[in-house]
Amino acid sequence: MFKSCLRPVISGAMLGLMLAFPQRSVSAALHGLSIFAESVLPSLFPFTVFLMLMTAGRSFPPSVLLGLSLLGGSPTGARLWSDAALPPPLSRCIARVTGTMSPMFFLGTLGNWLGQAKAAQLLLFCHLFSALILALPLCKALRGTRIQLPYLPVSAILQQSALAMLTVAGCMMLGSVGARLIACLFPHLPALPLAMLQSLAEVSAGCKSLIAAQPLCLLPLLCFFTSFSGLSILLQNAAFWGKKHITLKQLLFYGFLRGGITFLICFAILLCLPGGFAV
Repeated sequence: MFKSCLRPVISGAMLGLMLAFPQRSVSAALHGLSIFAESVLPSLFPFTVFLMLMTAGRSFPPSVLLGLSLLGGSPTGARLWSDAALPPPLSRCIARVTGTMSPMFFLGTLGNWLGQAKAAQLLLFCHLFSALILALPLCKALRGTRIQLPYLPVSAILQQSALAMLTVAGCMMLGSVGARLIACLFPHLPALPLAMLQSLAEVSAGCKSLIAAQPLCLLPLLCFFTSFSGLSILLQNAAFWGKKHITLKQLLFYGFLRGGITFLICFAILLCLPGGFAV
């Protein structure tokens, strides 16, 4: 009963907040759409098209597809693996890994925000290392095998890639609106917990707020939230993993699992190298 009521209750609350703060909601949606149009679409759409052109109708070792997933980030990895014919246990194992973010986000965006390339490189290392830890069962289960991807004509690849971009744009707008409404709902909340709540909804804006708050454990916290990847990105992945019957609830659990492992890895490195990654 509780589960069946949860979605309409949350949706109704968000609708009420949008009516209470209409201008801020529209502004947040436009902000999310502008980030998508200016920063995501120009790189993600051609990358997705060329990746599908390269892989459609061919078979690859699991390690190659895993590398392409980590290179493309979300939702490219989910899109790539969702076409593969795999049993449910292996699909769930792969879904743990495909919630990662693009290396360009760490080295470019976060590097600029932090003002230190070494710190961004540490975040990327922890991010990828935690994903590889979760991928170990996959590598053992698929050792010596090849993954066959279905053939698609060029027209279908273009169409599916364009539809995927619409899904990404919609999820980014929802995440941006959700993050802004959280700020409206808790106007007197201190900067750090507000930034953490925003990071759970939309990771890019949330991480920027987190950096501005300058908490003591800034880098481990950034590791956690980037590996969790935010509700906006998890919704993008859920759009592709749905055909494998993997739910958003499962993806949320995998996100928290990745985030916890990455947080611990980063914290351990900072304990061993104090002062080496000051920001």
